Amino acid sequence: MNPQTEKPKYKDIKRQGEVSMWDLLTLMSGGVALGNAYVAAKGAKLGNFCLLAALAEGLAVGVICIWIIRAAGETVLQHMGPHLEQQEELELRMQLTLYAVYFSAVAWLAVSGFLGYHITKLFIKLFLL
Repeated sequence: MNPQTEKPKYKDIKRQGEVSMWDLLTLMSGGVALGNAYVAAKGAKLGNFCLLAALAEGLAVGVICIWIIRAAGETVLQHMGPHLEQQEELELRMQLTLYAVYFSAVAWLAVSGFLGYHITKLFIKLFLL
């Protein structure tokens, strides 16, 4: 594929060793799912082995949440690709798109927390109790 027609990827755009707001929101979505899974498991008053099993399930939910938010970000980036070379002259539409993406990433934190808590509760009810 020709390098000029190839769509940019997020890892190609950011500088080495740089952590962006998107990276922080991505990691937070996994952390919120894992934290809420811990709360659900701790509230069930399980033994240590069952708590560990519930946390492993919460970690799996967190990894899935991270994968979903990364895939969504890559999709938006591919559609914005041609405009990213002119970062100083981004159109209003592109700026609003970025605002919407960040807002939806923050909203995804609530969704991942909800999923982490309720999927862990269901896991505990079905398999550990």
